[in-house]
Amino acid sequence: MTQLIRLSQGFQLPAIVEALPESSRLTFLEFFTAQIGNANTRRSYAKAAVEFLSWCELRGALSLGAIRLREVAN
Repeated sequence: MTQLIRLSQGFQLPAIVEALPESSRLTFLEFFTAQIGNANTRRSYAKAAVEFLSWCELRGALSLGAIRLREVAN
């Protein structure tokens, strides 16, 4: 099962993101906290991103660089 890292606000960071350098993890988190003003939109986008990255992990993509368009498009 996909390893998820719990954050203080209940947001779960996928292991694929947790493996990124700290600056990249912060950029990921800032997108969902600072760039999206509407709380419902923020939750929906975060949920979709976590579900997609979990889907990628289940198919063997253990890093962002391992995600291939060919597999996603199928």
